[in-house]
Order: sequence, then C-alpha cells, then structure tokens
Amino acid sequence: MRASFPVPLRQVLTRFGQRCDGNVAVIFGIALIPTVGLMGAAIDYTRAANVKAAMQASLDAAVLAGATVTTGRDTVAQNHFNANMAPKGSTVAVPTFTFDPASGAYSGSVSATVNTALLGVMNIKSVNVKVAATASISPGVPSCVVALDPSVSDAVRFSDGAVTTDCTISANSTNAKAITVINSAAIDVSGIYTAGGYDGTQSSVRPKVRTAPQTYQKQIPDPFAGLSVGAVGACNYSNMVYSDVTATLSPGVYCNGIKIINTSTITLQAGVYYINGGNLEIRDQAMVTCGNCSGANGITFVLTSTGAPSSIGTVIIEGSANVTLSAPMGSSSPFNGSLFFQDRRATAGGATFTSGTNIKLSGVLYFPSSAITLNGNTTMTSPCLTIVGKTVVFASGASVKVQGCTVKDYRPYNPTTVISLMR
Repeated sequence: MRASFPVPLRQVLTRFGQRCDGNVAVIFGIALIPTVGLMGAAIDYTRAANVKAAMQASLDAAVLAGATVTTGRDTVAQNHFNANMAPKGSTVAVPTFTFDPASGAYSGSVSATVNTALLGVMNIKSVNVKVAATASISPGVPSCVVALDPSVSDAVRFSDGAVTTDCTISANSTNAKAITVINSAAIDVSGIYTAGGYDGTQSSVRPKVRTAPQTYQKQIPDPFAGLSVGAVGACNYSNMVYSDVTATLSPGVYCNGIKIINTSTITLQAGVYYINGGNLEIRDQAMVTCGNCSGANGITFVLTSTGAPSSIGTVIIEGSANVTLSAPMGSSSPFNGSLFFQDRRATAGGATFTSGTNIKLSGVLYFPSSAITLNGNTTMTSPCLTIVGKTVVFASGASVKVQGCTVKDYRPYNPTTVISLMR
C-alpha cells in the first residue's frame, strides 16, 4: 500500500529535502563505504581463495611428480606446477622445493599476490596467499601378486576364498576397478598397489589391508621383460603320460606336454624342463616333488613352442594332487627364480590351480600373456610364492597363504616406492 501524509507534513518533508539534498548524498555516500567494503571483501577474498586452491592443487601435483624421480626433481616439479597453474588475475612467485634424504620427504612452497577489485576503496590493493605441500617417499613392501594387463578391469580379483600375505598385491591396469574384492572373499594383505583404482567395498567380509592402498600410481616395471625363451633343442621326450606309476624325470625338452595322472608318484631332478607344445598337467591324486632341490638347485618349467604361438601350453594342476616344487636361486637361475615361465607369445588359456589341490611352490609363476586362476578349494601355503599373470583371480574357496619369505630371487618385483601427500 502506498504511504500518504497530511498535506502540512508533506510540505515540511519536501522543504527539508530541498535544503538537505547535498548533505544527505554525502551522508549516504559515507554510509555506503563500509557496505561496499564488505561486498568487496567477500568478492576479492573469494577470488583469493580460488587462487589459493588452484595453487595448492598445482603444488600437490608438483611435489608428487618430483618425488617420483631421483634426478632433476626440482625441474620436474616446476614443470608440473607451471602446467597446472593458471594465474587467474594473480602474480604467482616461483615455487621453492627441498628434499630431505633423511626423512624421504620432498616439499614445496609458493606464494602469490592477488590484485583486488573492490577493496581498493578501502586502500587494500592486493591480497597475499601462500601454500605448502610435502610428499612422503618411503619404501613399500615387495609384490607377490602382480597383474600385468595395462587396462582391464578386475586385473586382480578376489572372489570368495581367503588370501593372507605379508606382501603387496599389485596391478598395472589403469582401470578404475583394477583390483577388486567381491562376494565373500576374505583378504589380509600387507598392501594394495595399482596404476588404477581399488574397490574393496563389494565383499561381505571387510578386507584387511595393513597400509593405505596406493592407487593411480606408476606402473611396475617387469624384471622379466628382457628375458626370452631362447633356442629350444631337439625333443628328448615326446607325448609323456605318467599314470599310476612311480618315476623320476630328468631335465630336457619334452615335446607335446607332460601329463601326470591318477596315483602316480613323480620325482623331478633339478634343472630346466622345456615343454615344446602342450601342457604340464598334474591331476587326480598324483604326487610330484623335487628330489634334489635346494638353494641353487631347483626346477624351472619353460612353456614354449617351436610351432605356432597357439600351441604354447600352460599349467593345469587339479583334482587332489599334491605338488611341492621350488625354483633355483642365484646365478644358476636363468629365468630369475621362475618356477613356471610361459613364453609371452602364448595365446592359449591361462594357468589353473583347482579342485582341492595341495600345493607348496617356491619361486615365480610367470604367465605374462595369460590369466592365472586359483579356485575350487585349492590350498597354497608356500611363503616364497610370487604369482605374475596378465590377470590373477582367486575364487571359489581358494586358500592362499604367502608370508615369511626372505629370498630375494623369489621376490624379483622390488619394493614399490610409496609416495603420499602430507599436510
């Protein structure tokens, strides 16, 4: 409703306004100064807060990048900072970086001057902001499970069963679900390390990971990448099937696979067994051991083919088989402590350990182009087992206990450096 005044009062107010217009303008102007100042403070300090947040994110990325290298840290860090930081109306100083070799901490700090827009009426021409960041660099725990596929989801999958290790579970996949724990899988592991993400929320049993999972990290270099099968000689044995027998096998070239079945008891002499085409199969109630394995003496199975890559075989251990084998150590190991070394040209199915087998293996299971699957109540209790595949799956009641290993040759995947931000 519009306000109205008696005529005499209206006249009084009109005359007062005519006389006081100039003074009122001055009074109103003076009154507006704190209002404009408050509005300016809100706007300009918001701009400064945005610059500070951008600086913090850029500096975080810079110290993490610098921490990942051993030479030229400051240059790498500076380049990352410059690539990520947009001035946004500010003058940003050159960051300073320091490395403390005693603590393994790499730190940085940077300041900026943000020009104000509205605070100038209060004679505040700029706002100074400063941020700092520190990346902690510490040695991790060696990996005993490694999936080499660079992009697939579920590169390492725990689905039912129980896995206990004092080593790290690693995946080179950059997928957001590179390592997953689902169903009723129960894991108790020293660490999780992946070039992608980790999802431990889908299991009915809460995963136990003793250190904070390291996700979206650098991929792990494969120490076997430079090794090749080499020349394979002529066949010493062909189409070897051992059924309900007791026998001792010698190293050599086995063409078209080795099959050990039923109640056979087989003793392997130390050395390299080349399987030229076909699989190594141990089934039923067979028992396989190494007769003279110790230290430099050990077993290496090399799965390869002088024919098409599709004929390169794999390892199948199932039934109620009992297998106790160890790889050689030291300079006598031409395949870096590998127990099973599959030619990376392989295109056939992966290695399977299934159906109630009792397995004690020491050394590396290396299947760079194939999946490794453990399921069906398989029990593995070797302290010095390292499982390396394109992908690795633990499923259907597999029970794996790998802890207490001090043999470097059986853990060729060196401790992964753990880099994390500190505040």
